Amino acid sequence: MNYPQALEYIKSAARFGIKPGLERIKELCRRLGNPQSGLKVFHIAGTNGKGSVSSYLTHILVTAGYKTGWFTSPYLEHFSERIRVFSGPKDLAAYDTANRAGEIGEEDFARIMTGIEIEVSRMLADGFDNPTEFELITAAAFLWFYEQNCDFIVLETGLGGRLDSTNIIEHPEAAIICSLSYEHVEVLGPTIARIAAEKAGIMKAQVPVYAYDPAASYLSAGDQQTVRQVLEERAAELSSPLTWVGRDSVTILEQSHSGQDFLWQNRRFHTRLLGSYQPLHAILAAKATTPYVNIDQIKEGINIAFWPGRLEVCSEKPFILLDGAHNVQACTSLAETLEQILPGQRLVLLTGMLADKNTSEMLRKILLDRNYSIDAIFATEPDNPRKLAASSLAEQIEKINSERLESLSKDSYNIRIVALAEAGDAARQAMQYAQERDLALIAFGSLYLIGNIRHILRGSN
Repeated sequence: MNYPQALEYIKSAARFGIKPGLERIKELCRRLGNPQSGLKVFHIAGTNGKGSVSSYLTHILVTAGYKTGWFTSPYLEHFSERIRVFSGPKDLAAYDTANRAGEIGEEDFARIMTGIEIEVSRMLADGFDNPTEFELITAAAFLWFYEQNCDFIVLETGLGGRLDSTNIIEHPEAAIICSLSYEHVEVLGPTIARIAAEKAGIMKAQVPVYAYDPAASYLSAGDQQTVRQVLEERAAELSSPLTWVGRDSVTILEQSHSGQDFLWQNRRFHTRLLGSYQPLHAILAAKATTPYVNIDQIKEGINIAFWPGRLEVCSEKPFILLDGAHNVQACTSLAETLEQILPGQRLVLLTGMLADKNTSEMLRKILLDRNYSIDAIFATEPDNPRKLAASSLAEQIEKINSERLESLSKDSYNIRIVALAEAGDAARQAMQYAQERDLALIAFGSLYLIGNIRHILRGSN
């Protein structure tokens, strides 16, 4: 098959839906020769922060001279960005500018998927179920990393942990568990205890675990204690040393829209990534890689780490910030970041969301009780079957805005709300509106939306 056919083959597997379990991926990888065996893996699970932690890990390892495979999901603009291999600092520099460096080539991906399709056909003939879309992609990544003879692999889970297809890795170098919150409850379970237990499923016997301190999250005090208890009990069962990374680990020295400086172990570090939680993500990566790198390599890796579409400043004039914030916790973090870097400013918002998210509460976190003000909001739709109609999103915004305005005078809340279904049109109109008034533009609500419009808004720079 060629590249378009390979993509179509993977897309066709989406009809099998999400089916947690390791039986299919284990059987498929067995037939492929178990390419995952022997890979040195840093395994990452969590609700928020997997991507930035994986970026820090990758940049640190590559800075130290290790050939590193990087598996992420979902993709932002190009499917092939989910599977990357970086051989050295030159690849990181290219990634920083063009963002496509290190991606698996189209011919190689088509070749690998052709071989996978053959084995899947044999699986079906032997009575096995068809692998899911994510399982096919995971198998392709394992094969590519094996072929490339990578020194290390940075591996993100897709959903959960215990039954995620990446979890056939038997002995990772480290397990990293990022911030947890309520998401995918229909699959992972309705309680934070169930969710934490699923994420803790990536822990392996006597493998070090580095976890984001729940006290630094937006969970209730009770849920924070539950997360801590679940992870500590599981680590104890496996005799796995568990290290928490919390706000007491760092001192934030400076914050601006160009990044932040922080103090850790009496050393000053800089990260370009925005959000008060980013120093904690950086330290998770630093601690996990410490056995393999030195402090100068850690410092440089953190300094140059980049993660597009997540609190990304893609233009200075006009100021444009892109954030794939797609749940309540991420929207809370976005709002706090805006308060830190744009206090007192009037903003233009561009948003589109998926219908199965807690959209009303996400909007409340952005719109209510903040030290910035909103001049206009453009509601649109991500290119995804699960999208919330722009008109419905605008109605929710109107309702929340009316609640906020009950105690305000009319001349203080003349917010323009526009609904445009086509994301490209909405992005162009929102950008023009912001430019004409010299206002900052903030795009958020879904990674699918950011992927749709990033090339348009970056073109303004």
